[in-house]
Amino acid sequence: MFCPNCKSEYREGFTICSGCNVPLVDILPQEEKVISRDTKNKGLITNNYPQQLDVKTILAVAFLYTVITSCFSLIIRLAVVFEDKNIIIGMGDFLRVNWAWMAITAGIIVLLYMFGKKLNSDFSSILHNTSIWMAAGILVSINGLIYLSGSVVSRVLYIISSIKVIWQGDINTRSIFERNIIIDIVSLLLILCQVAFGIYMIMKSKNKNYNLTMENQ
Repeated sequence: MFCPNCKSEYREGFTICSGCNVPLVDILPQEEKVISRDTKNKGLITNNYPQQLDVKTILAVAFLYTVITSCFSLIIRLAVVFEDKNIIIGMGDFLRVNWAWMAITAGIIVLLYMFGKKLNSDFSSILHNTSIWMAAGILVSINGLIYLSGSVVSRVLYIISSIKVIWQGDINTRSIFERNIIIDIVSLLLILCQVAFGIYMIMKSKNKNYNLTMENQ
């Protein structure tokens, strides 16, 4: 039994590839070569997956990583909308500051998907590969941790200084500082959510691989 995606070979009785989560086939096309090697993976006779780290796999990881991190970044950037009492003015400020970022990010996502579809018409199925989700989850978590390490100190210091101003009882600026405190706290929580989501992707992928292995036994 062979995996049509990663070309790994399994013992009889196994029906699903633990790495790609796709049904196994009896025979691979003649042009597909399977490289044998010793492995302790249950049911796995040969594993050609390391040789499959090709362009489409890299594109799939890059696509998932870009989509997920862009979503979190967009939500954090939307905080500027609430810095002004007038939502319309705030939205105008958001578009004026972030239009280039949104255009470039959207272009990158579209290009990654188009190149992926061009290399493999079944690109959508590759995106369900648990190994790709695990790799993207690792990158998402690392990106969140880097972002958090670069902003947590400045945001916490700003929150502390804003609280001091509020305690001084300056009515004219109190509402502004209160709003900014909330925005900074929400931004930090969103960065933590990105880290947590990346870890969730990793754990979910590991559990899915384990469950598939148990089902195939």
